[in-house]
Amino acid sequence: MADRSITFSLGQHTLSLRTSPTVFQPNTTTRFLFEAMGDLAGASVLDMGCGVAPIGIGAALSGADRVEAIDVMPEACALAAENAKRNGVESRVVVAQGQMFTPVDSRRFDVIVCDVSGMADRVARLSPWYPPSIPSGGVDGTGPTLAFLHEVERHLCPGGRAIFPVLSLAAPGVIEREAESLFGSRLALMEEHWIPFDPVLRDHLDELRSLRALGVIDFHERRTRQLWMLRVYQVEM
Repeated sequence: MADRSITFSLGQHTLSLRTSPTVFQPNTTTRFLFEAMGDLAGASVLDMGCGVAPIGIGAALSGADRVEAIDVMPEACALAAENAKRNGVESRVVVAQGQMFTPVDSRRFDVIVCDVSGMADRVARLSPWYPPSIPSGGVDGTGPTLAFLHEVERHLCPGGRAIFPVLSLAAPGVIEREAESLFGSRLALMEEHWIPFDPVLRDHLDELRSLRALGVIDFHERRTRQLWMLRVYQVEM
């Protein structure tokens, strides 16, 4: 399947994005993370796990002074750079390829948003958002988020903020307990949403129930509906 162009809405912005079936696809989590970022006027922003860079581009369009967008996948980075140009913000969006915080060295930011893999490996492979080429979050989906939490403070400016998601399609309790241990009262729950399973997940319900029984994921069943939980957290310096 060839690369394609899509339009994707973030807040008041409608983005023109070139994407590919082999990179992460913008989705509902993308929109909720962007909304949680709040006022970005004049801010320096780090978009961690940028994919094709909808959040980084949206931040620049919302007045961020400097945006660095990072992804581990070279193809995603190439598309992100092209998309910054498509949307007229290439002078304020710098794209770099690398693992976690490695490309930014010791630089600090006013706002850091993290959208690295947050799903258990098996669920990610079933979902429409994670093609096989994208590295997974490991068996229970917690690995990349935990690594992010342990490094993020040294990359935040005084008064800076970090935004990250916790999905129940990983092991949410593992991430939340670690975040509470690291940040205490500086950790705040910004949003919580319950999202219905898409048809692909419903087709594998017996397998997902087995993963839930093992504590790898969690989800609710309400009559004939299955719902997974998305929480968006903020950490302040």
